[in-house]
Amino acid sequence: MCDTDGYLTLGTHGCQWDFGLIITGDRRGQVFDYDNEGAYSFVANSFTEFYENWLNRIADEEMFRRELEERRKRLGRR
Repeated sequence: MCDTDGYLTLGTHGCQWDFGLIITGDRRGQVFDYDNEGAYSFVANSFTEFYENWLNRIADEEMFRRELEERRKRLGRR
């Protein structure tokens, strides 16, 4: 899916996961996550939906703190 025409990579989650926008075909306008081994998952029906979800996520201070603490635990840091 991601190595064909009609897909615009928007960014990365780090490591092997990226995200992008379908720009042609039946799924035009939808956003997907994908990894470098070919797996992919649906994220949003439109870039606007994707962007609004992202803004809400980074604005949620409590969620940010929980995720930060989980990452620190996985890395053995405080």
